[in-house]
Amino acid sequence: MKTEGIFPTFEVEGEKIPRILLGTSPFLGAGQFGVRAYPYYKRFFENPRNITDLVIEAINVGVRGIQLVAYHEVAEAVRRAQVETGVELVIVGSLPFDRPEEGVDCLSSLPTKVVLLHGEETDRLNFKMLESWFGRIRDLGFIPGVATHKPDRTLPELLGSKLDFQVVLLPFNAAGFLMGKKEKVFDMVLRSDKSFIAMKPLAAGRLKPREALEYVFSCGGIDSAAIGVATAEEVRETFSIAKNILSGQPTV
Repeated sequence: MKTEGIFPTFEVEGEKIPRILLGTSPFLGAGQFGVRAYPYYKRFFENPRNITDLVIEAINVGVRGIQLVAYHEVAEAVRRAQVETGVELVIVGSLPFDRPEEGVDCLSSLPTKVVLLHGEETDRLNFKMLESWFGRIRDLGFIPGVATHKPDRTLPELLGSKLDFQVVLLPFNAAGFLMGKKEKVFDMVLRSDKSFIAMKPLAAGRLKPREALEYVFSCGGIDSAAIGVATAEEVRETFSIAKNILSGQPTV
């Protein structure tokens, strides 16, 4: 399968991960989208062909990685996009909070590199449970990581622990949207040797792509950003801007 894309990569335990990932929150109708959440759910989750078409659009503009919340409906749509394009995407997967075993099965059948625990699970800070999951993820051959929805509260506990995880997916954006104490989170990201992937970099549409991504990649400490898009036009605009920012080209 073809693998060449337009974005640089970073390494985690020898695995190359693109610095730009396609996000999947719009495909789930995630709550942060407010009044758009239900229409997104109807358009995508209930009509997975629309997911496949948008993933193909992203592949066609050079995206080679996806942050996949591994519900069967979404994972199967991504698999179809790979088959139809002949392009293998790097998968940074998240286990659905309500269907984690389904997530394990889905990610085990895809070219997954990293498996993250869902933020609802991570933010409970049940270290015994976290340790058990990280061990299982290792046994399956994946790099373990976490997502968090409460980075200012959760990260001090996790980063100060000896738990075996290497990747953190967290809200990170110029607006401080869903970050809690923004400066506290920023400082922890800078000081840690973990790999950090920004989610909600556009603050669920509250920020324009250029200003949003310039901020994320100018801060230091952020290795990648997962960007959710809902239309082909958004794919072309957003990922073109991201390419220019990461290559040092003008974005206007």
